[in-house]
Amino acid sequence: MNNLTLRQLAVNVLKDARTPMTVEEIWEYAVKSEKFDITKFQGKTPWRTIGAIIYTNIKDAGDKSEFIKIAGRPTRFFLRNENFEVSNNSDMKSIVKKSNNMGERALHKHLTYFVDLQFDAYTKTIDDKKSKKGTKGENEWLHPDIVGIYYPRDDWDTKVLELDGITGNTSVKIFSFELKQELSFINLRTSFFQTVSNSYWANEAYLAAGKVDRSPDFNDELKRLSSLFGIGIIEIDSNEPQNSDILFNATHKPQLDWETINKLCLLNDDFKDFISAVTIILNDKSKSLGRENIMPFFDKIYSLEDFVKA
Repeated sequence: MNNLTLRQLAVNVLKDARTPMTVEEIWEYAVKSEKFDITKFQGKTPWRTIGAIIYTNIKDAGDKSEFIKIAGRPTRFFLRNENFEVSNNSDMKSIVKKSNNMGERALHKHLTYFVDLQFDAYTKTIDDKKSKKGTKGENEWLHPDIVGIYYPRDDWDTKVLELDGITGNTSVKIFSFELKQELSFINLRTSFFQTVSNSYWANEAYLAAGKVDRSPDFNDELKRLSSLFGIGIIEIDSNEPQNSDILFNATHKPQLDWETINKLCLLNDDFKDFISAVTIILNDKSKSLGRENIMPFFDKIYSLEDFVKA
């Protein structure tokens, strides 16, 4: 799929419709209209790719981006240099975000949605209460909150997948996420080193929070720790998870820590189920299993409508 072509499709649809749209509405308009050739776009969720393209364009280009975000629930987009007429829809007129007062557990589905959108990865929530009991303190800071896998199974030809397997599955990425309700100087070091302890075994490790202190001093310290240990930072938008932001990218580590992976498998059934599911995916190079067969092994991915209703 050519991202530039998809970007241009979004531009053309917005010009034609002359009204702000969600990424789902942009794709639906293109499908229903006879003006646009969408036959080349073979992905199962092209609207998510459109969303990723628009968000990246806005983030990278800033005020020079051709797109603008119309705040509300759900978020809609339009073109910076085009005029549109705001409807009577109160969602379209709203520019105030609700504050994030969600608990840590409630943020799991938001992070899962964003990981699917941003990394195209399947996720699995790990319940540490299912772990075998050990000596007090023995298993502290051992369990990540969420783990995930990226594998280009749906995008690559079966022969390429076979070759990838022969060469050692170098395209596979295993993610680990530590999740906090908020992140500030009060809990920064505890949260950060907890993430280093329970997530560093993965190819990419992230510390995610529903609210992150954006003061300059805190940002400098966050950047220093992220750079030093290779831990990525994600701020989750509890109202609109597609608006979540990667503040600092994780450093990719080509080698997994198999000793820690084995220990987690022996201790926790959720993690063992995750490894079993990963094995099934990697062995399915003929693509005999559809997405509907794979998803039951992983966390449910909610739709944007579910977050709006919430």
